[in-house]
This record gives sequence, structure tokens and C-alpha cells, in this order.
Amino acid sequence: MLATLSSAALAEVELPALFSDGMVLQRESKANIWGWAEPGEEVGIAASWGARAQAVADAEGRWSAVLKTPAAGGPFRIAINGKTIDDVLSGEVWLCSGQSNMDCDMRFFTKDARQEKHQPIVLKIREEIKTASDNLFRQIEVPRTVSIEKRLDDFEGAWISSSPTNNGDFTAAGYYFGKELRSRLDMPVGLIKCAWGGTQVQPWIPEDSYRSNPEMEEFYEREIAKAKEIMEDKETFKPVKIRQYPTVIFNGMVAPVHPYTIKGAIWYQGEANRRHMCDSYQEYFETLIESWREEWRQGDFPFYWAQLAAYDDKEFADEWVSICDQQRRALVLPNTGMAVLIDIGDAKDIHPRNKIDVGKRLALWALARDYGIEVPAYSGPLYKDHRITGEKVLVSFEHAGSGLMTGRKELDGPVRETAEDLMGFEIKGADGEWLAAQARIASRESVEVFSPEIEKPVAVRYAWKAYPSEAKLYNKEGLPASLFTTE
Repeated sequence: MLATLSSAALAEVELPALFSDGMVLQRESKANIWGWAEPGEEVGIAASWGARAQAVADAEGRWSAVLKTPAAGGPFRIAINGKTIDDVLSGEVWLCSGQSNMDCDMRFFTKDARQEKHQPIVLKIREEIKTASDNLFRQIEVPRTVSIEKRLDDFEGAWISSSPTNNGDFTAAGYYFGKELRSRLDMPVGLIKCAWGGTQVQPWIPEDSYRSNPEMEEFYEREIAKAKEIMEDKETFKPVKIRQYPTVIFNGMVAPVHPYTIKGAIWYQGEANRRHMCDSYQEYFETLIESWREEWRQGDFPFYWAQLAAYDDKEFADEWVSICDQQRRALVLPNTGMAVLIDIGDAKDIHPRNKIDVGKRLALWALARDYGIEVPAYSGPLYKDHRITGEKVLVSFEHAGSGLMTGRKELDGPVRETAEDLMGFEIKGADGEWLAAQARIASRESVEVFSPEIEKPVAVRYAWKAYPSEAKLYNKEGLPASLFTTE
């Protein structure tokens, strides 16, 4: 039974949408909790698992406290002055962010595939929506909102649980990530969906991070001035018109979530930046990760992202490849991980239907790195280094697992080893020209690359196309190698 608070004089408080019936708290943590009351008002918090906390509203009426959360379980109840939050779970909380391939919900992927060969995935998602029911798997969604200068502190939203009624509203990539955690951890999982289709990386970065870099600050000031001009047209202004300007989505969508205590974040974005500031994507992406960690003050919390899936982008093919490679290079940041999707894309659809493997591959990083769950491998092979000896180049890989292999994947099924030639490698000579190369697996973790037409190679690259259908390098655990260049 929930203990009653000692003072009957405590005033009623207001709570943000995050703190509402059905919420999921990060288990066994010191969870941040906040809201509003009259300035100077005392706030008492009592949880049914025995934890208590107190706070006093400041001059602006905001109060905050830290509540010790229990082991995974529930449902629990929290009383905060005159309000009660029911059906509270304690489990694992993950922020799901990015653009359309994270934003698109399960319902979106029930549309027929553009290529018939991908239709079986559509049928699986339709069946999942109709049949799945799990009250310990929940989501809350942040609406698409922008704010130029002010950090918003709340949004309209509610926690929902997995059911045939609600499944269509879950982020599809996040759904299959969370479902995998639920299966392997057997504890509640809560997703915070904070995504907006078509957005570049720049609007997701807070103003302070722009201010700490002279070049970025100049960019910020110039672009924000443009956004303000657009907003002055009150008759035709719509939020979507300024969504690409720096900081506006952080202020409108991320700030209301911060500092809700989370386990980590998953991210799927980059498509929009192939058309905008492509060459500096890595710099801005790394700034985003570091800035969010600074904002949350939870140290280097896990941050895992999906590398762009293969897509036959004829207009921006070079830029697509560049974004993918910059995403790979961002792995220099601590406690980060990348799900390689080179083998599950759709040549004709920038929104590939197979979000099943997206979620599973992101979950592998979390299971292995954050939960101590033994998995055969959690990453596909990643370029490590190379050595040039005469006319040959020996390329070494991290995450080779129990060995490298050529493989083939069909839809969301397991990868099977094949005897196919190792394709997709190119080699460059002193003349600067790239030529298709021969390659063979030389050891458990290395590939030998050469061309009879190049006596003195200077560089090697792999899968350097927007849709590299010939790329079939995997580890024996069935995870694909990322594209790379040794330059």
C-alpha cells in the first residue's frame, strides 16, 4: 500500500507528459523527476516501492528531485502531492531518434513494397501489428515541434503499450530493437520516440555546442537569422519551413525529454545530409553525440546508430557513400556502436521495409556491451588497418568473429555461407585511378587484395557504392562488413 505524505497542505503540482500513467523508469538508478508548482511550494514524492524524495519549487515555479528506482518490475505507483501516477514500470529506457527511418511507424511499413521481393517483410510486419501484445513494452512519442531560441519543457503525449491497437504507432526500428531486449532481458522496456523525417543533423544539436566552436557559431548565427526572417511571415509560416535550421529541433523536441533518465540512445539519420553539408557530417554528428551526453549528465551513455542501408541513389551516390563512411569513422567516440545495413537495403526505396534486422542489429550492441549478454558477435567486420607488400595489400578487420566468409542473405533470414568469389574491393595505383580488384580471405581476420594491372598499390576500398550488391563479406556469425576506404 502506498504510504501517504505527512503534510496535507502540500499544493497540487503539474507534471510533464513523461511522468504520467504507464511510464517506464530506468531501473536501479537515481532517476530525475521534475514538474511545476507555485514558487516556494514544497513537493513531496512517495513511491510504492518505498522511495521518497522532496523538492521546493524555485522562483520560476520549477522543481526537480532524484528518486531511487527499484529493480525491474511493476506496476508501481508514485504520489506527488495531490497527483498519483499509476501503472509505473521499472525497466530499461531508450531514446529513439533521427529522421524518417526511425520516425516511420510500424503502420508505415505495412504499405506494399516497391519491389515484390521485399513483400514478405511487409506481410510479417502486418502480422506483428495484428498479433503482438506485451504490456511490459511501452512507448511515448514526442510530437514534431520546433523552437528557435526557447527550450521547450513539455509536450503532449502519453505512454502506450504494445497491443494490436497500439503497435502501428511504435517506431518500427525502435520496436524491433525493444522487442529483442524484451526477449533477451525479460524485463520492462520503454521507448521514447523523438524523431522527425527528412531532418538533417544540424537542428538536433543544442545552441551551446555551436557557441563552443567559432566556425559552428558563425554558421549558427547566420542560419538562425534566416529562420527568424521566415517566422516573421505569420500568415504562411509552418514549423516544417524552419526544421532544418540549427538547434530548432533540439529546443522543440529533445529539450522536453532531457533530463529524463535513460539507459542510452539509438539513432537512424543521415539521408538528408547527403544533400546538405555532406562533407562535414562526421563533425556535426560527433558534436551531437557529445552534446547530448553533456546535457544528460549521465556520462558517456550508450549511443548506437544505424549506418545508412544500401540504396541506389543515382543523383547523390557519392554523397551517400561518404555519409556511410563518416558514420563508420564516428566510432572513434567512446561507447558507441553501428549497425551495418549494407545487405538489407532496397535499391528503389529510401525506406527499406526490413526494420526487423535494423532493430536486432542495434540490440546486439546493447545486449553485449550494456547487459553482459553473450552473443556470437555484435558487429560486422570493421576496417582496422592495412599493410602494402609489393603488389598486394593485406587488410585487417576488427569484429571478424570466428572468421571471415562470403555470404548471402535473403530478407530477414539468417546469412548462409557461400563459395562465391569475394567481390566489391577496388585498388588504386600511383596514377590515382580505382580499378576492380581481386580479393581472397587470407586469415581469420584479414583479406588480401591485388590487381594484375597495378604493381604499386597505394589504397584499397570496399563496397564503395550507394547500392553495392556485389558486397558479400561477412563474419561467420552472419553480420556484414562495413564499406571503407584506406585513404
